[in-house]
Amino acid sequence: MPQSLRYLFSLPNTYPYSGIDVFTADFFYLARVPDFNGAHAADDAAALDIRPLAGLRAADYGLASIRQAIATIIREPELLS
Repeated sequence: MPQSLRYLFSLPNTYPYSGIDVFTADFFYLARVPDFNGAHAADDAAALDIRPLAGLRAADYGLASIRQAIATIIREPELLS
């Protein structure tokens, strides 16, 4: 369980699904946890990849909203304070 959870921002995104474009809003949160013991991928995630902020590169991610979110956080690290 997170010790704290805070909404950061949301971004629009479009996902192709069954031949149509689905327009969505992706929400981004900051969750603080004491450790990652027992953390695992769930739902439609194939893996859990925990990286330090310095190890993030927006270009490594395929979804436009994820790339934009990571670029925003790298550009504005105070969002995580």
